[in-house]
Amino acid sequence: MQFGNPNDYFLNSELIVHAGGLSERWFPVTQGKIPKPATEIGKKPRPIIDWIILPYAVAGLKKIFISLWHNSDIIVKHCDEMAKNTDIEFIYLKEPGDKRLGRAGVIKYYLEKGVLSEDKPKISVYTSDIMKLNIKEFVKFQFLGLEKGFLGTVIASPSEVSQFGRFRCNPSTKAIINFEEKPLF
Repeated sequence: MQFGNPNDYFLNSELIVHAGGLSERWFPVTQGKIPKPATEIGKKPRPIIDWIILPYAVAGLKKIFISLWHNSDIIVKHCDEMAKNTDIEFIYLKEPGDKRLGRAGVIKYYLEKGVLSEDKPKISVYTSDIMKLNIKEFVKFQFLGLEKGFLGTVIASPSEVSQFGRFRCNPSTKAIINFEEKPLF
């Protein structure tokens, strides 16, 4: 499917919010009672999942996919309530109870089932991907990258080290020159 401009590209994208983890790193906060995406944060406290969803909704997305696995009832209830007060449609992508699929696995599984479209761009975010980001400018950047032959755009801090991956950036341009997935140290 071809998109004539960045706005069409964005509005035809499928946003997948991955909210199905065990919240193990967040246990000191939740004590296992609620999933991390339902934990309220901020000066005007809202569940973490809201901070992820709202910038995309404000930018115009009306259909949002939520990937779920562990302790999902609280998240479903919250999103169903949000849907009543907005024009956002939530589609729940539940991982099979006996097997973790991971971020890419969920997308593949629901592409094969026909729930996600093979013809639409995907935006895949975790509920820990809270950042100050101008969605419209990001989409323009991604769209221009597609025209130049780039498949995807990664958002990362040039100075952060994560247990989940490490980006090495050119100090002067901040361009990513290397990515190491799940380093051992």
